[in-house]
Amino acid sequence: MKFILPITILALLGCQSAKKDDAVVESSGSMGAVSSPVNMAVEEVSGPQAGDELEPIYFKYDSSKVEGNAFAILKQNAMDLKKNGATTVQIEGHCDPRGSDEYNFHLGEKRASAAKSALVKMGIEPSRIKIISYGKDKVEGHSEALYAKSRRASFVYLQ
Repeated sequence: MKFILPITILALLGCQSAKKDDAVVESSGSMGAVSSPVNMAVEEVSGPQAGDELEPIYFKYDSSKVEGNAFAILKQNAMDLKKNGATTVQIEGHCDPRGSDEYNFHLGEKRASAAKSALVKMGIEPSRIKIISYGKDKVEGHSEALYAKSRRASFVYLQ
């Protein structure tokens, strides 16, 4: 029993170490302590990752017509997709909360389809584009300004 306390103390002292920079490893040789950077294998991430988003486009109330600055946004999104040729994107159609669930589901689908058609006309392969409608499930808020933000097609990378 009298050996347990000293052994415990020695074990605890042996586990303690001075705080070191994560990128430095100390080694001792005949010349004393030498610090050198750790050769860490860092996987460089290039291109978009699943869940990254492109710029959304917005629609007028009760409309699935692509118009106004939506064309410029779609053109930029198409350029990004062409640059990242191995990626797939999901276009999500959204609506404001006015109207029935069924109506908004179909309107959201029309919005996503309209955005997909525009991207296909800009040279994006249809097989790289998935569509889904959220209808009014993801409303931004309850004011006219937030309703306008809810009437959109969002673009989310899948792979």
